[in-house]
Amino acid sequence: MRFSTLTHNNAPSQLLRNFAMSRPILLAFAVCSVARAQTNTSILPQSRPLILSQTQYRVRAGESIAIDAPNDSVDFLKHAKSRRIVTEEGRTPGFVFGPSKSGDQILLVAALSLKAGEYQVSISASDEAGNERTAKLNIAAEPMQSVPVSATQPPVILLDGWQLQCPVAVIGKHVRLP
Repeated sequence: MRFSTLTHNNAPSQLLRNFAMSRPILLAFAVCSVARAQTNTSILPQSRPLILSQTQYRVRAGESIAIDAPNDSVDFLKHAKSRRIVTEEGRTPGFVFGPSKSGDQILLVAALSLKAGEYQVSISASDEAGNERTAKLNIAAEPMQSVPVSATQPPVILLDGWQLQCPVAVIGKHVRLP
């Protein structure tokens, strides 16, 4: 193994050699700095607030409501890679949110098993680049509406929990399809 010592005779050449070896690193650093300054975008993912027009909601178990938000927020939530909703204690209370079938709004859905009460939750979503947006909501959950005894049509409760009106009309002992 050969060690070089810096003496008065070889000092300038040794310094030049060290500088020549470090030039590619300095050049790469300079290019990254200039590119970063020109684009003015963050290299690391960012977390910022999710802008909503309303933060107070009332929903009945088994039903959905639209989250009122500007188009930018709706677009971000619609294309989000992941979405989550948690209470301040970190529990998932029985709500989900996501885009509607048409994609023009974001729906908040309460599970049938959700207990009635007041919930303070945080909703968050992140995109492919890892950027995250978060908002806090206050949700009043009401119990599922029971079917009145005087109902003329029985309800249909689907396996996924959605409740619809029966598509058939019951007349006496006979069933008539619409």
